[in-house]
Amino acid sequence: MSRERENMVEPIKVGRFIAQNRKNLNLTQKELAEKLGVTDRAVSKWENGRSIPDVGIIESLCKELNISIGEFFAGEKIQEKEYKKETEKMLLASLDEKQLYGVQIVIYILEFVSLELLMLPFQLSEKWPFINRINIIYWILAAVIFFCMCYLDKKMPERKLRNSNKWIQGIEAAVGFLWVVFPIASKERMNIFQGMSIEESIAIGLEIIIGFIIVVGVAVIQSKTRKKEWEEENNSKKPD
Repeated sequence: MSRERENMVEPIKVGRFIAQNRKNLNLTQKELAEKLGVTDRAVSKWENGRSIPDVGIIESLCKELNISIGEFFAGEKIQEKEYKKETEKMLLASLDEKQLYGVQIVIYILEFVSLELLMLPFQLSEKWPFINRINIIYWILAAVIFFCMCYLDKKMPERKLRNSNKWIQGIEAAVGFLWVVFPIASKERMNIFQGMSIEESIAIGLEIIIGFIIVVGVAVIQSKTRKKEWEEENNSKKPD
Protein backbone atom coordinates (compact mmCIF):
# COMPACT_ATOMS: atom_id res chain seq x y z
CA MET A 1 0.00 0.00 0.00
CA SER A 2 1.47 3.38 -0.96
CA ARG A 3 2.02 6.04 1.68
CA GLU A 4 -0.11 8.54 -0.24
CA ARG A 5 -3.17 6.29 -0.22
CA GLU A 6 -2.63 5.39 3.43
CA ASN A 7 -2.94 9.08 4.22
CA MET A 8 -6.04 9.46 2.03
CA VAL A 9 -8.25 6.87 3.72
CA GLU A 10 -9.00 5.17 6.99
CA PRO A 11 -8.70 1.47 6.01
CA ILE A 12 -11.03 0.17 8.73
CA LYS A 13 -13.74 2.74 7.98
CA VAL A 14 -13.47 2.15 4.24
CA GLY A 15 -13.50 -1.62 4.77
CA ARG A 16 -16.73 -1.46 6.75
CA PHE A 17 -18.24 0.77 4.07
CA ILE A 18 -17.33 -1.74 1.36
CA ALA A 19 -18.84 -4.59 3.38
CA GLN A 20 -22.02 -2.63 4.09
CA ASN A 21 -22.63 -1.75 0.44
CA ARG A 22 -21.79 -5.29 -0.71
CA LYS A 23 -24.35 -6.72 1.71
CA ASN A 24 -26.94 -4.14 0.65
CA LEU A 25 -26.60 -5.54 -2.89
CA ASN A 26 -26.88 -9.13 -1.58
CA LEU A 27 -23.43 -10.00 -2.90
CA THR A 28 -21.04 -12.44 -1.28
CA GLN A 29 -17.34 -11.67 -1.07
CA LYS A 30 -16.73 -14.31 -3.72
CA GLU A 31 -19.31 -12.81 -6.11
CA LEU A 32 -17.86 -9.32 -5.73
CA ALA A 33 -14.36 -10.70 -6.21
CA GLU A 34 -15.37 -12.42 -9.46
CA LYS A 35 -16.86 -9.19 -10.82
CA LEU A 36 -13.61 -7.37 -10.09
CA GLY A 37 -11.24 -10.13 -11.16
CA VAL A 38 -9.67 -10.56 -7.73
CA THR A 39 -9.77 -13.23 -5.04
CA ASP A 40 -12.35 -13.35 -2.27
CA ARG A 41 -9.40 -13.25 0.12
CA ALA A 42 -8.50 -9.79 -1.24
CA VAL A 43 -12.07 -8.60 -0.65
CA SER A 44 -11.91 -9.99 2.87
CA LYS A 45 -8.72 -8.02 3.56
CA TRP A 46 -10.35 -4.82 2.31
CA GLU A 47 -13.38 -5.29 4.52
CA ASN A 48 -11.25 -6.08 7.58
CA GLY A 49 -9.17 -2.95 7.05
CA ARG A 50 -5.94 -4.86 6.48
CA SER A 51 -5.48 -3.38 3.00
CA ILE A 52 -7.23 -1.16 0.48
CA PRO A 53 -7.90 -1.79 -3.22
CA ASP A 54 -5.23 -0.89 -5.75
CA VAL A 55 -5.74 2.40 -7.57
CA GLY A 56 -6.56 0.63 -10.83
CA ILE A 57 -9.49 -1.25 -9.31
CA ILE A 58 -11.13 1.49 -7.23
CA GLU A 59 -13.24 2.85 -10.09
CA SER A 60 -14.60 -0.62 -10.94
CA LEU A 61 -15.29 -1.34 -7.27
CA CYS A 62 -17.23 1.91 -6.87
CA LYS A 63 -19.25 1.10 -9.99
CA GLU A 64 -20.16 -2.36 -8.68
CA LEU A 65 -21.16 -0.97 -5.27
CA ASN A 66 -23.05 2.02 -6.73
CA ILE A 67 -20.98 4.55 -4.80
CA SER A 68 -18.88 7.52 -5.89
CA ILE A 69 -15.10 7.64 -5.66
CA GLY A 70 -15.43 10.47 -3.15
CA GLU A 71 -17.68 8.30 -0.98
CA PHE A 72 -15.20 5.43 -1.23
CA PHE A 73 -12.35 7.57 0.12
CA ALA A 74 -14.58 9.11 2.79
CA GLY A 75 -15.83 5.67 3.84
CA GLU A 76 -19.43 6.90 4.03
CA LYS A 77 -22.33 8.23 2.00
CA ILE A 78 -21.93 11.91 1.18
CA GLN A 79 -24.81 14.35 0.89
CA GLU A 80 -24.88 16.20 -2.42
CA LYS A 81 -24.11 19.58 -0.82
CA GLU A 82 -21.08 18.07 0.91
CA TYR A 83 -19.80 16.20 -2.14
CA LYS A 84 -17.71 19.05 -3.55
CA LYS A 85 -16.14 19.73 -0.17
CA GLU A 86 -15.29 16.07 0.43
CA THR A 87 -13.95 15.62 -3.10
CA GLU A 88 -11.66 18.63 -2.68
CA LYS A 89 -10.49 17.23 0.64
CA MET A 90 -9.67 13.87 -0.91
CA LEU A 91 -7.84 15.45 -3.84
CA LEU A 92 -5.67 17.44 -1.45
CA ALA A 93 -5.03 14.34 0.63
CA SER A 94 -3.89 12.49 -2.51
CA LEU A 95 -0.82 14.71 -2.94
CA ASP A 96 2.40 12.75 -2.51
CA GLU A 97 5.53 13.88 -0.65
CA LYS A 98 7.22 15.51 -3.65
CA GLN A 99 4.09 17.49 -4.48
CA LEU A 100 3.72 18.61 -0.86
CA TYR A 101 7.36 19.72 -0.79
CA GLY A 102 6.72 21.65 -4.01
CA VAL A 103 3.77 23.38 -2.36
CA GLN A 104 5.97 24.33 0.59
CA ILE A 105 8.55 25.86 -1.75
CA VAL A 106 5.80 28.00 -3.30
CA ILE A 107 4.69 29.06 0.19
CA TYR A 108 8.22 30.15 1.10
CA ILE A 109 8.59 32.07 -2.17
CA LEU A 110 5.32 33.91 -1.50
CA GLU A 111 6.49 34.64 2.04
CA PHE A 112 9.77 36.22 0.92
CA VAL A 113 8.13 38.17 -1.91
CA SER A 114 5.51 39.62 0.46
CA LEU A 115 8.15 40.58 3.04
CA GLU A 116 10.35 42.15 0.39
CA LEU A 117 7.46 44.19 -1.02
CA LEU A 118 6.61 45.30 2.51
CA MET A 119 10.16 46.45 3.23
CA LEU A 120 11.01 47.78 -0.22
CA PRO A 121 9.95 51.40 0.44
CA PHE A 122 12.10 51.46 3.59
CA GLN A 123 15.09 49.88 1.83
CA LEU A 124 14.96 52.29 -1.09
CA SER A 125 14.77 55.39 1.07
CA GLU A 126 17.21 56.74 3.62
CA LYS A 127 14.33 58.48 5.39
CA TRP A 128 10.97 57.24 6.60
CA PRO A 129 9.08 56.45 3.38
CA PHE A 130 6.41 58.93 2.45
CA ILE A 131 2.85 57.72 1.98
CA ASN A 132 2.67 57.91 -1.78
CA ARG A 133 0.96 55.96 -4.53
CA ILE A 134 3.91 53.68 -5.32
CA ASN A 135 4.52 52.73 -1.69
CA ILE A 136 0.82 52.06 -1.15
CA ILE A 137 0.85 49.73 -4.18
CA TYR A 138 3.86 47.89 -2.71
CA TRP A 139 2.09 47.43 0.62
CA ILE A 140 -1.20 46.33 -0.94
CA LEU A 141 0.63 43.76 -3.08
CA ALA A 142 2.51 42.57 0.01
CA ALA A 143 -0.77 42.12 1.91
CA VAL A 144 -2.44 40.25 -0.98
CA ILE A 145 0.52 37.90 -1.47
CA PHE A 146 0.83 37.32 2.28
CA PHE A 147 -2.89 36.46 2.46
CA CYS A 148 -2.48 34.00 -0.45
CA MET A 149 0.49 32.43 1.32
CA CYS A 150 -1.46 32.00 4.58
CA TYR A 151 -4.49 30.59 2.75
CA LEU A 152 -2.34 28.08 0.84
CA ASP A 153 -0.51 27.02 4.00
CA LYS A 154 -3.81 26.50 5.84
CA LYS A 155 -5.49 24.72 2.94
CA MET A 156 -2.71 22.24 2.20
CA PRO A 157 -2.55 19.05 4.32
CA GLU A 158 0.40 17.55 6.19
CA ARG A 159 2.07 20.74 7.41
CA LYS A 160 4.51 18.75 9.54
CA LEU A 161 5.56 16.66 6.54
CA ARG A 162 5.83 19.74 4.31
CA ASN A 163 8.27 21.24 6.80
CA SER A 164 10.37 18.09 7.16
CA ASN A 165 12.62 18.26 4.08
CA LYS A 166 16.11 19.16 5.33
CA TRP A 167 17.19 20.73 2.02
CA ILE A 168 14.13 22.95 1.69
CA GLN A 169 14.24 24.00 5.35
CA GLY A 170 17.99 24.59 5.21
CA ILE A 171 17.76 26.75 2.09
CA GLU A 172 14.79 28.67 3.50
CA ALA A 173 16.74 29.38 6.70
CA ALA A 174 19.83 30.39 4.71
CA VAL A 175 17.89 32.76 2.45
CA GLY A 176 16.07 34.23 5.44
CA PHE A 177 19.33 34.81 7.31
CA LEU A 178 21.01 36.44 4.32
CA TRP A 179 17.89 38.52 3.66
CA VAL A 180 18.18 39.96 7.17
CA VAL A 181 21.96 40.49 7.05
CA PHE A 182 22.11 41.72 3.45
CA PRO A 183 18.69 43.26 2.63
CA ILE A 184 17.92 42.46 -1.00
CA ALA A 185 17.07 45.97 -2.13
CA SER A 186 19.10 47.97 0.37
CA LYS A 187 21.43 50.62 -1.01
CA GLU A 188 23.89 49.66 1.72
CA ARG A 189 23.93 45.92 1.13
CA MET A 190 27.39 45.97 -0.46
CA ASN A 191 28.79 48.43 2.09
CA ILE A 192 28.23 46.51 5.31
CA PHE A 193 31.95 46.64 6.16
CA GLN A 194 32.46 50.24 5.05
CA GLY A 195 34.39 52.33 7.59
CA MET A 196 35.54 49.31 9.62
CA SER A 197 39.10 48.29 10.33
CA ILE A 198 40.37 44.96 8.98
CA GLU A 199 40.11 43.40 12.45
CA GLU A 200 36.52 44.60 12.87
CA SER A 201 35.59 43.38 9.40
CA ILE A 202 37.05 39.94 10.11
CA ALA A 203 35.25 39.75 13.47
CA ILE A 204 31.91 40.76 11.93
CA GLY A 205 32.47 38.34 9.05
CA LEU A 206 33.14 35.46 11.46
CA GLU A 207 30.03 36.33 13.46
CA ILE A 208 27.96 36.27 10.28
CA ILE A 209 29.41 32.90 9.23
CA ILE A 210 28.86 31.37 12.68
CA GLY A 211 25.33 32.77 12.82
CA PHE A 212 24.64 31.39 9.34
CA ILE A 213 25.85 27.91 10.32
CA ILE A 214 23.80 27.91 13.54
CA VAL A 215 20.58 29.09 11.84
CA VAL A 216 20.85 26.58 8.99
CA GLY A 217 21.91 23.79 11.35
CA VAL A 218 18.94 24.34 13.66
CA ALA A 219 16.57 24.37 10.67
CA VAL A 220 17.96 21.06 9.40
CA ILE A 221 17.75 19.43 12.85
CA GLN A 222 14.17 20.64 13.29
CA SER A 223 13.23 19.25 9.88
CA LYS A 224 14.56 15.82 10.83
CA THR A 225 12.63 15.96 14.11
CA ARG A 226 9.42 16.86 12.27
CA LYS A 227 9.95 14.00 9.80
CA LYS A 228 10.42 11.53 12.64
CA GLU A 229 7.31 12.82 14.45
CA TRP A 230 5.27 12.63 11.24
CA GLU A 231 6.38 9.06 10.57
CA GLU A 232 5.50 8.04 14.15
CA GLU A 233 2.06 9.65 13.87
CA ASN A 234 1.51 8.07 10.46
CA ASN A 235 2.51 4.61 11.71
CA SER A 236 0.23 4.93 14.74
CA LYS A 237 -2.77 5.42 12.41
CA LYS A 238 -2.15 2.15 10.59
CA PRO A 239 -4.31 -0.81 11.61
CA ASP A 240 -2.51 -3.67 13.37
